[in-house]
Amino acid sequence: MSTEVRMPFDQRRLRRRVCIVAAAMAGLVPLAVSAQSYPDRPISLVVPFPAGGGIDVPGRVIAEYVGRKWKVPVNVINKPGASGATGTLEALTAKPDGYTLLVDSGASSSIQSVFVKNLPYTLENRSWVGRSLALPMAYFVKADSPYRTLKDVEAAVKREPAKFVWATAAPSTVLNLSLSQFFRQVGVPITATRRVVTTGCPAVAQALAGGHVEFGACAINAALPLIESGKLRAIGVLMPARVPQLPDVATTSEQGYPKLKATAWVGVSGPPGLPADVLAAWGKVLAEAAADPAFREAAAKVGTVPLHAPSDAYRAFVLEEAEAARQALE
Repeated sequence: MSTEVRMPFDQRRLRRRVCIVAAAMAGLVPLAVSAQSYPDRPISLVVPFPAGGGIDVPGRVIAEYVGRKWKVPVNVINKPGASGATGTLEALTAKPDGYTLLVDSGASSSIQSVFVKNLPYTLENRSWVGRSLALPMAYFVKADSPYRTLKDVEAAVKREPAKFVWATAAPSTVLNLSLSQFFRQVGVPITATRRVVTTGCPAVAQALAGGHVEFGACAINAALPLIESGKLRAIGVLMPARVPQLPDVATTSEQGYPKLKATAWVGVSGPPGLPADVLAAWGKVLAEAAADPAFREAAAKVGTVPLHAPSDAYRAFVLEEAEAARQALE
C-alpha cells in the first residue's frame, strides 16, 4: 500500500510558488552583492601621455593611494599619441563599468577640445568623476631680470611689444593658455610680440635661464631646480592662494590680475554612462585623499597640491576652462 501523503491542491501550488520565488531570489543575490562590491578586480587608469611627464606622475600618486585604500591593483597605462587623443579615446570608449578610467587634464579635455582639430570625441563625451590635484604654475623671468612684478612685465610689453620675447609651449597646453590670457588682459595682441614656441616646461625654463627669452610660464615643480640654483625668479603664482614651494611669491590676483587663473590640473574621468555606485565610490575616495596627510605629502613630493572638486564642480570647471581657451583664440 502506498504511503504517499497527497497535499491538497492549494498547498502544492503554494509550495511551488515558494520554490520559484526562492530560486529567483537566489539568482538576484549575486547581482546585489556585485553591485555593492566595486571594485573587485584591478583597475586601469589610462594616461594619454608618456611615462614620467607632468600628467603621468600625479596620476601615479592617485593610483597608489586608491589602490592602497581599496586593496586592489590600480595600474597606470600610458597610451601617448595624437596630442593625447589616442589614450583618451581608448579610455572613453571602454566598457562603462569603472575598470578602465582616464587620468584627465586640460590637455585631454578643455584645452585639447579647442586647439586640436577633428577629435573622435566631444568634450562632454565622458563621465566626470572628480578633479584631484593641481600642478601649481607661475610666471617666470631670469633671476637678474629687471622685471620683479607682473606690472613691470605689462609696462615692458606695452612700451615695445615688437622687442618683447617670450616663450610658450604648444597651443594645446595650459602653458600657452596662461600666457595668452596675460597678453589678452594687458591689451597687447600676441602677434605684435615675439613668441618662441618650445616643447614644454623644461624647455621654457631653460630658455629663460639662458637669457634667450624675457618671460614665460611653467609648472613650479619643473622650474624649482633653476630657482634653487639662482637662475630663475617667479613673479606671479597662477593659483587661488600662495603655494608652499614659493611662499613669498604673490598670486596673480594679489597683483591685480584676478582673471589670470589657468591651472594645470589632474582628475579622473571615464566613459559615458558610468554606474552611480562607481561614481560614488570614486567621489568618496578622492575626497578622502584630499584630506589625507599621507596623500598630501606624496602630492607635495612630486610638486603638486590637492585641488579636489566633486563631479558637478569638476565638469563646470572644465567647461569654464574650455571657454577661456576659446576666448584666447580670438
